[in-house]
Amino acid sequence: MQKLNSSDNAQLFHSFTSGEEQGFDYIYLEFYRPLMFFANKILHDGERAADLVSEQFIKAWERRSTFQTMKHLRAFLYTSTRNAAIDQLRKTKILSLDATAEEFTANEKTAIEYLIQAETYRQVYQAVEQLPPQAREVIRLFYLLGQDYKEIAKRLNLSVNTVRVQKARALRILRNSISIFVMCCMLMSFYL
Repeated sequence: MQKLNSSDNAQLFHSFTSGEEQGFDYIYLEFYRPLMFFANKILHDGERAADLVSEQFIKAWERRSTFQTMKHLRAFLYTSTRNAAIDQLRKTKILSLDATAEEFTANEKTAIEYLIQAETYRQVYQAVEQLPPQAREVIRLFYLLGQDYKEIAKRLNLSVNTVRVQKARALRILRNSISIFVMCCMLMSFYL
């Protein structure tokens, strides 16, 4: 995914609200992974979470003309995902109606923490996607696949030292691009 500036984001959001497929693709790519993470934290079932998240995108698409801003759309997606996940738990009788209400009232902080985690996940994923290609691949192989420097060097046909340099470069870029967001999340957590 290429790095988009705020006018590109606004244009793609407008294309979503106007019913253009490109706009839907942008919204889907932007929010699918964090919504899956969020839904799975509640349901503890990846397959059900995937179905539920897909349904929320359909609902958002059907209501696309009502969203005034990206923040409004984001709030709708997270709120409808949370509510649908709670409803699923009720329907499968994992939680009774009273237990569900009590749990989510008593644990409102937990729900907010899940939202922050999901949004953090989205920000990190977005930052990784904006890395230079070689650095991005090194980060994916090292952190997602758990490969060591030698394995990565062999796979990418690079020297071990180049892999180390690419990893350090990528981490420096990620720290710079994510640090402001992380600080805001940390500050928010003190007020919860």
